[in-house]
Amino acid sequence: MVFGEKTIAGKNVELGRVYDQEQDEEYLKLDGVIRNKNLSDSEKINFFAQNNIKYLVYIKDFEREENLSYNFLNLPKLEKKLGENGIFVYKIQGLDK
Repeated sequence: MVFGEKTIAGKNVELGRVYDQEQDEEYLKLDGVIRNKNLSDSEKINFFAQNNIKYLVYIKDFEREENLSYNFLNLPKLEKKLGENGIFVYKIQGLDK
């Protein structure tokens, strides 16, 4: 599976009450959308699409460590490409160009 010329990945490690250690502006913008409880799941997917994010990688182990909602992964605009050993890869539909 080829993801393209660029991958956005965070380097955060939750240490007690300290959440953010990341400095990359692009990542912080993406993280802010995922963490924003005022955005609908559709708005989050639209943000990804508008920013040419084609794939999302989700690691199920995060559920034990984070209190974030990943309900947007269940939207029909996402196609599950891989789902093994707790690692899931989703492709956002309509971004093949």
